[in-house]
Amino acid sequence: MGETTAREPLLAVEGVDFSYGRARVLRDVSLSVEPGELVALLGSNGAGKTTLLENVSGLSTPDSGAIRFDGEDVTSLAANETWERGLVHVPEDRKLFPEMTIAETFAIATPRGLDDDTVSSLRERVFEIFPDLESRLDQRVGTMSGGQQQMVSMSRGLMSDPDMLLLDEPTLGLAPDLAADILDAIGRINEAGTTVLLVSQQALSALDIADRAYVLDNGEVTLSGPATELKRSDEVREAYLGM
Repeated sequence: MGETTAREPLLAVEGVDFSYGRARVLRDVSLSVEPGELVALLGSNGAGKTTLLENVSGLSTPDSGAIRFDGEDVTSLAANETWERGLVHVPEDRKLFPEMTIAETFAIATPRGLDDDTVSSLRERVFEIFPDLESRLDQRVGTMSGGQQQMVSMSRGLMSDPDMLLLDEPTLGLAPDLAADILDAIGRINEAGTTVLLVSQQALSALDIADRAYVLDNGEVTLSGPATELKRSDEVREAYLGM
């Protein structure tokens, strides 16, 4: 009988520590995301979720530990290098250029060297997820609502042709109906084949669309497991969902 080899996760975070000066923000954090999964990273404000995404995407470098993406050690790579490898970060504050149109925003996000057919396919995929943007390509981003800007920010990530999206609090500050629309879009992005690591304080809503989840508390992973199990857990509901 032949040996079976375990599939390697698309993203593996292994024993990561990180500090701002003397303030230790991440403590021996480990997590993994399999190809095609939607994994939620939950926790209260200040738990270290954004810092972990910044470590993963190359905006900051861990003090210790390792980060592997698609089998490659990316621990010390800069953000532009992880982006080139298909690991795309959509930050909490969006970082859009208000004077640019949607079309211009898409253009700067599209990798160089793609043929016209591929670029057209990327756009079509974006418009399938966010149909409202197709008629607004010439609109300046700064004139759009917060919900529309979040759609543009996520679409910019999709135009990068990612293997994996790191989404940091995409529903923060949005009205409940808009937040629900964004979460629905994230689910459809994942169903179309893009692996997702979703950071959110809205635990119940995130667990509704996630395959698995991790709970980060004071820089440490305190709970993890299938989303359905965590949602039923009394410990999670009391400690993290306020129920």
